[in-house]
Amino acid sequence: MLRKSVVATMTALALAGAGLVAAPAATAAPVAAASYAAVSTTTSVSVAKVTYGKASKAVVSVKAKAGTATGTVTVKVGKKSVKATLKSGKATVSLGKLAAGKTKVTATYAGNASFKASSASATATVSKASAKTTVTAPKSVKVGKKATIKVKVSKKAAGKVTVTVKGKRVNFKKTVTVKAGKTVKVTTPKLKKKGTYKVTTSFKGANHTAAKKTVKVKVK
Repeated sequence: MLRKSVVATMTALALAGAGLVAAPAATAAPVAAASYAAVSTTTSVSVAKVTYGKASKAVVSVKAKAGTATGTVTVKVGKKSVKATLKSGKATVSLGKLAAGKTKVTATYAGNASFKASSASATATVSKASAKTTVTAPKSVKVGKKATIKVKVSKKAAGKVTVTVKGKRVNFKKTVTVKAGKTVKVTTPKLKKKGTYKVTTSFKGANHTAAKKTVKVKVK
């Protein structure tokens, strides 16, 4: 051990005497930290068709080029926005009860450090609910008297009811508003001629199908 130390010292002195310097020991180069780019994603959204009065649901799927996307999605319909957390790359979001017709639905995946953001749109289709009218009218009235017509629309429908009365020298028409299926009353003008009068009620609503019914009133 002493001999090796002496040899090393003599070698260093010899190099120094010759004007030479021993090369320093090599040092390891620093290793750069590994970096990973976020994976691209594709978002899709679908909404099943429903009838007015039932809640609509949006099914959102986020597919990543590699791995399974994680994080949250935001579904927007009209002025309403709902957030949901992905599970196995999917999420189901309740949109509540939408108006009859077609409504745009947009799903946006926020993305994160591992997955890029993406979005997609779909159309929510809500068909009108069926409606029918119940009409109550007197079977007969005395000549020169008025008749009161009562109209009720099923399923708490809202809209307009038009009552038309046709008969001898009478061509009466009046439109009234129906709210939440409540009964509305329409009074005819005086029926001055004997005979049979035809009373027709027509309902139209934004969220319900049209309904029509005809009854007869006898004036005697």
